[in-house]
Parts: sequence; C-alpha cells; structure tokens
Amino acid sequence: MSDDLLDQLTKRETEKAVKAAVTFVIDVTGSMSSEINAVKAALLDFAEIFEKRKVRLHLGMISFRDLTQGEDITVHKFGDGEFTRSAEAFKAQVETLNATGGGPEPESVYDALVKATEMDWPQGCEKVILLITDATSHTSTTTKEAAFSAMEAAEVGQFYALTYTTKPKVRDCYVEFLKIGKGGNMHDLGNKDHSTLVKIIRNIGLTSSERTISKTTTDGGTE
Repeated sequence: MSDDLLDQLTKRETEKAVKAAVTFVIDVTGSMSSEINAVKAALLDFAEIFEKRKVRLHLGMISFRDLTQGEDITVHKFGDGEFTRSAEAFKAQVETLNATGGGPEPESVYDALVKATEMDWPQGCEKVILLITDATSHTSTTTKEAAFSAMEAAEVGQFYALTYTTKPKVRDCYVEFLKIGKGGNMHDLGNKDHSTLVKIIRNIGLTSSERTISKTTTDGGTE
C-alpha cells in the first residue's frame, strides 16, 4: 500500500470518528486554587473516559479574571493551535495557572464564554464548554443574552458549570445556558473539597462523552 493511499485512508477514518472538543473556561481569581488543583488531578482521567469510549477528544482552555480591573482573558495555545489532542500537553498548561487577582465579585464570566465561542474549534466536533467559577458575572461588558446568543450561533452542543448552585445569585447567572444545544448540567462547589471536585469533573467527562455518542447516533452516525 502506498504512503499516499495510507494517508487517505487514515484521513477518512479520522473524519468518520466520533469527535468532541471540550473548552475549559476557568476563573483564575484569588479564590480559585482548589478548583485549579482539581482540574490538574482529574484531567488525565477525564480525557481517558472519552478515549475509552472511542471519542476523539480535543481540549482547549480559556482563563479569565476581571476585565474591569485590566486583567485580560487568555486563550491558551498548544503549539500553533487553540486545541490539543494531548492530555499531557493540556495538563502542562493547567500547571501554569495561578489563582490571583480579580478583586471582589463579579468577574468577566460572560466575556470569557463569548471568547470561547470565537475559538478555532476543530471541524466535525461536538462543541462542549465547561465553566468553572465561584463568582457572578459582570454585565457591563457582555450581557447574559449576548453570551447565550454567541453560544447558539457557534452551535455549542453542551454546557456544564461547576459553580455555586446553592447560591441563587450565582446559579441564576448560568442556569439559562443549560438550554444550549443538548443541554448540560450544573454542579455545586460545596465547600470546595478536593476529592469531591475531582469526582465531579470526572463525572462531567462521563456525561459529556455519553451525550456526544448519543448525538452521533441520533444524527444517523458519523459517516
């Protein structure tokens, strides 16, 4: 078999594969060290869940604080791209995050979500956003409605939030986004216990990978 034919067959099989792209949108203000450490601890298991279910996983990350304090939103790079297939490369980026700054609530959450929709998402992937924050969002720079519209326009398929669901002021900032695409889930930060946070992130991997598979089945396969 020639190299060209092998490359063509490999490309065809890749295009047929079930694929998901998950962007972690992470609040990195001063109160978020527990959540960042949980992402570090859960990430490899999170990625393995997708791979074991034969879902080709691409990972992306946005970190944010407070634009009104002059703190920019960061779209993290992996080589020349905004997504990576390497869980190790992604974990190395998470290792660079430092929980600092931000000041008092709110933070620039809606702005970060809009930035996520503008990323260079891999073609043919189920688009998934996982928001991790303990704060409410500014509305002076971007409104909830603008963030919702941006996610709809970008055809985001699933939305998950790890936040304070038991605090109505925080929960109400994000619950509307569960209507995006196939929906999603919100999970409570509780007292930010490390093992609990790690388990939640892993469970989001289980749920999201299952929904990705069910989407391709509903759509009549991936061929």
